[in-house]
Amino acid sequence: MAPRLIYYSDIENAYDYPDRIGRLAGTIGSLRGEDEIVVGTGDNTAPGVLAEQYDGRQALDFFRAVEPAAETFGNHNFNFGLAATRELVADSPQPWICANVYDDDNRFAGVSPFAGDLCIASLDGGELYEMVDGVLSPIDATHDRIWRGQFSGMRVVYDPNRRQIQSVTVEGKTLDSNAEYTVATNRYVAVSGSDLTPITTDHISETWGVQYDAILEYARETPLDVSLDGLIESTTDD
Repeated sequence: MAPRLIYYSDIENAYDYPDRIGRLAGTIGSLRGEDEIVVGTGDNTAPGVLAEQYDGRQALDFFRAVEPAAETFGNHNFNFGLAATRELVADSPQPWICANVYDDDNRFAGVSPFAGDLCIASLDGGELYEMVDGVLSPIDATHDRIWRGQFSGMRVVYDPNRRQIQSVTVEGKTLDSNAEYTVATNRYVAVSGSDLTPITTDHISETWGVQYDAILEYARETPLDVSLDGLIESTTDD
C-alpha cells in the first residue's frame, strides 16, 4: 500500500486553547497507522499568546505528542529571531527541512509563505476597498478574531465596535472608487479563491519571480525606510 501523508499547518495560536490543540493531536493520532507519514508544513510555533511567552517553545510538547517525520518553516517560525529559531529546531524531536533563507551566504530555512511569485495586480478603488474590508472582517465567529492584513502605502482607520471602515487613504489621498491602483502581492492571494480578497489571476499584470528573491533583490538595491505604526488605526466614535 502506498504511504498516506498527514500534514498539519498554521497551528499558530491554537496552543492558547488547550481543547483545540488537544483535539488536533488526538485526531492525528487516530488517523495514524503503519502507512501514514505525519509532517508539519509551517507556521506551527507562532503567533499566539503562549508563543510570545515562550518564544514558540510551547510547540515542543505538541511535536513530542504527534511525532512528525519532519517539519518545515513558515514566516512566523522566525517571529522571535534567528537564535530562538535555532534553539527550537535543535530541541525538536523531528528534523526541519527547507532551503530558501540565507544566513552568512548559507541556506538555512524558508520564510516566503507558499513560495509564491511576487505579482503586480491592478484593482479599481472599489475592489481595493473590498479587499481592505475583507481583511478586517472577523474570521472566527467564536472568538471574534480579525486577521489584519499587511499594508504599505495605504492607511486605514477602522472602528472595531461598529466593524466599519472609517477611511482609507493611499499615499495620503482619499481612496477613489473610480481610480485604478496597483498592488504588490503574493500570487497565492490570486489563486487561493479566498473570500478575503477580490484579487484573481485576471487582475495580475506582472510577475517578478519568487517573492523571497524579489524582496531580497529590492532590499539590496533600495534603502528601506520601514514604518511599522499607523498603517491601521483603530478608532471609536463616542
